[in-house]
Amino acid sequence: MKNHIALATAAAVALALALVLSSACSNDAAPNDSGTGGNTGGATGGNTGGATGLGGSTATGGRLGGHSATGGRTGGSTGPGGHASGGGGNGGAPAGAAGMTGAACANPAFTTSDTNGGWSNGGYYVHNNVWNADEAGPETLHACSFKNWYVTSTQPKSTSVKAYPNVHLDINDLKGSPLSNYTTITSTFAATSPHVGIYDVAYDLWLNGVGWGGGTTEVMMWTDNQKQVPLGTVVAPGMTFGGSSKYDVYRYTSSADGGVQVISLLSTTTQTSGSVDLKVVLSRMVGKGWITSSATINQIGYGVEICSTDNQPATFSFTDFSVTMK
Repeated sequence: MKNHIALATAAAVALALALVLSSACSNDAAPNDSGTGGNTGGATGGNTGGATGLGGSTATGGRLGGHSATGGRTGGSTGPGGHASGGGGNGGAPAGAAGMTGAACANPAFTTSDTNGGWSNGGYYVHNNVWNADEAGPETLHACSFKNWYVTSTQPKSTSVKAYPNVHLDINDLKGSPLSNYTTITSTFAATSPHVGIYDVAYDLWLNGVGWGGGTTEVMMWTDNQKQVPLGTVVAPGMTFGGSSKYDVYRYTSSADGGVQVISLLSTTTQTSGSVDLKVVLSRMVGKGWITSSATINQIGYGVEICSTDNQPATFSFTDFSVTMK
């Protein structure tokens, strides 16, 4: 009997949410088992604010991992985290947000500049997620709904990953369900980006848990790329989905931290909107022996991994996201 998705509630979301650990910006060296290089900067706390009692996060989790231009990653995610109801944290969009052109979200219901600020809406969670706060500049997220939000970020001219603002769906309170339970896992997306600095707009899927290590697998699908380089080595040939969407494939595996695998699919053309058959994508990886059909799928997200905006405000707008599982 097929399981149906259990949508996330505010109390179920962990601070390990969508903590992108997969890619090195520009010329960053890849993480290594010895743990050399890297940094341990990150956002270790959170806030208790939110919009209309839906947002806010507890301060029990946090992200310790990070990147540096000389390589390495030394951490993962800590603590179960979670979200608590709260008030406040609401506001309007700034006038003339840099890079904003005709964004659909004109009157935000939620605004946050907190590095770990977020908002539960429609069973999804919109997360500012400036996890590498020690190296990051300011970032403000404005949301009208889970499928209509934007973020304005000002990040320095450096190559470490600073943030992954995103919208995501937690499956069975992050406990997940086996891939074999589903005949359908599809998603829609739409995003526009400023084409400055270094970043990638991408799906982020976590299997066998959420966060770095302990046997987890992270699968990313980059739909838009600006001077970013995925983690791992190229696996030839590439993959094609839907008859025309072609992707270069990168794979990274490590026995460190209890074992981790990262699989990144880099679209060979920019995709600003569309739909993805994630079941087909994951089944292809089962066929290659990279994952098993019993692997649990715990979280599905979509957002932008930001390294640099050339030290100027840049706005990324998201106008569609949905996940269907049955």
